Amino acid sequence: MSFHRDWVQYKRGFGDVSSEFWLGNEHISRVTTHSPYTLRVELEAANGEVGHAEYDRFVVGPESTNYALTLGVYLHTSTIADSLSYHSGHSFSTWDNDYSETVCTVLSTGGWWFDRCLESNLNGNYQSDIVWTRWKGLQSLKVTTLKIRPVSFVKAVNCADLQKKGTRESGVYFLHTGHRTLHVYCDLSTSGGGWMVFQRRLTGAVLFHDVSWQLYKYGFGNVSHEYWLGNEVVHTITSAGTDYLLRIELTNANGTTRVAEYSDFRLELGDRQLRAEARIVSVYDRKTGAWWFDWCANSNLNGIYGPGLGYKYMTWDQWQGLKALAATKMMIRPVNFISAADCGRLQQQGVTKNGVYALFVSGHSVSVQCDFTTSGGGWILVERRTKDSPTFNVPLSAYKHSMGNIAHPRMDFWLGSEQVEYITRNRRFLIRFEMSLSGGVRKVVEFGGFTLDLTRASGMIRMSGYSAYPSVRTGSFTSEFNRYSWLDLTWNYWQRQNNALKNLLIKIRPMDFTPASDCTTLQISGGKESGIYSVYTAHYAVTVYCDFITEGGGWTFDDTFGNLETDNSDYWLGNDNIHSMTRTKRFVLRFELTYRGGVNKTFELRGFTLGPKSTNYSMQYNRDSLIGAADPLETGASGRLQLAPLAVVSLEHQP
Repeated sequence: MSFHRDWVQYKRGFGDVSSEFWLGNEHISRVTTHSPYTLRVELEAANGEVGHAEYDRFVVGPESTNYALTLGVYLHTSTIADSLSYHSGHSFSTWDNDYSETVCTVLSTGGWWFDRCLESNLNGNYQSDIVWTRWKGLQSLKVTTLKIRPVSFVKAVNCADLQKKGTRESGVYFLHTGHRTLHVYCDLSTSGGGWMVFQRRLTGAVLFHDVSWQLYKYGFGNVSHEYWLGNEVVHTITSAGTDYLLRIELTNANGTTRVAEYSDFRLELGDRQLRAEARIVSVYDRKTGAWWFDWCANSNLNGIYGPGLGYKYMTWDQWQGLKALAATKMMIRPVNFISAADCGRLQQQGVTKNGVYALFVSGHSVSVQCDFTTSGGGWILVERRTKDSPTFNVPLSAYKHSMGNIAHPRMDFWLGSEQVEYITRNRRFLIRFEMSLSGGVRKVVEFGGFTLDLTRASGMIRMSGYSAYPSVRTGSFTSEFNRYSWLDLTWNYWQRQNNALKNLLIKIRPMDFTPASDCTTLQISGGKESGIYSVYTAHYAVTVYCDFITEGGGWTFDDTFGNLETDNSDYWLGNDNIHSMTRTKRFVLRFELTYRGGVNKTFELRGFTLGPKSTNYSMQYNRDSLIGAADPLETGASGRLQLAPLAVVSLEHQP
């Protein structure tokens, strides 16, 4: 199909959506200007090589801007160099409406966001002009695909994963497990959230007792109301290697609710404890429903709905005997699900990637942006503000709830005074102000003892014995929050009055938070899964890879350059960071080598430290502490390192 089309055709779209097509500039503009989208460009070269480029923001303006292109940040997840940012800010051009500076549509066919002229053109003449110059030069590409999706899109394998990635409202969601997409109801508020509901009965609108084996296998009902998710789905999820906790919520005819939870097949209900033995689901008869029957049943939550007495009704014998229940809900979540009250606790439990997470505090689920890298990490973002932002010019009552975009690093955001109060209600926090001034000047101020109390009319802020009351007028809460009367920061007020303050970040973290200084400390405090973590040493954060498995775990790798995330990728220990970690305590240095032919060798040296740059990073260790066949650092042994296709070098804190 030829993409050498006129302005109207590119505006409306053309082609076959099941094959080759252009969606249409007008459609793309309406979608991308309504809410933020990301862009993924997938390419295949003539020799079959594939690559992709991703951008954190993609906008095509309205026709009044000539469908101008606006791109955000080129993402590090891309596998090919950036050839599209060159075109950002430029109008779309076709042969009959050319807005490029050098009449590019004459020199290169197809419609594109030309400048003078191009670094890419994915709508050019097939076999000659489809190019991405920073990857394959002017060689024409074989296959191209441009995709967009909302910035808010979250790909999750279960409801706990969905909540961990920032979703906080209970409701119906799509999950992606293996090669299947599931439509499920996620309960993200009960007991910390993270629950995937697989059975729910409320009114009897859906029959459970007159249903076939096949329907119980694949599921039935309305996922937003009464339904059975399906035995096959639940089996797929719970047999994927993750242990799950089962929670059953029961409500009787009087509206009283009781809860039963199973962990390792142990049921606890009030003062009674029973052993539960799972049996295959059987369809007992059309009058009873399907359940894990043995000698009939001590429970049957899929029985007949409605008032009655007997095991064929919806019953739980150990609580209500054979009296029918009014409502039931069955749901599961991973046993290792982390329900944390702040980002510091998340970090101490092994979460290390900056992003949006759900916290469970004071009986509420709160979605926050966690910063695990700045000054040791553990920070909750309270506000992100740019100069002259319109986001905050709202009545005082609006500040009770969150505003702005929590996920985008360059968009304004306010967590909400109500959420801040939930988080700080029972603990003292450290509050941090990060200010960017004109001329590249950056200032940081921290105060201890921070809490927020909204029981007073205007909200009372306390910290380190100092308190202040924000005045009540339009925008006053955040205005005073940012200026002098909250913390008596008169110099901050002066900077804003002189238009010198460009950006402001406000963050909080618990005062009792202690960041880990190495992988051993992290493992002792609860780190379990090997992976990438942030440790805090010599007053700054270091991104490391922690091995919690080999020889008892506690091993540290650093990511100064190279790729930590892929097992078969090279990377090198950062000398400054390793010096910082080993300056006050000694470590065990471990070499794991694999030689050609599959021969493995392991060496360990104790008492390892690395000197500063002034010593050219000189290494010290106990010469008589070698564990292994030979000292890999002695002259004559270095050839082994050079010959080894795979070498792993790691550190462990030496007590």
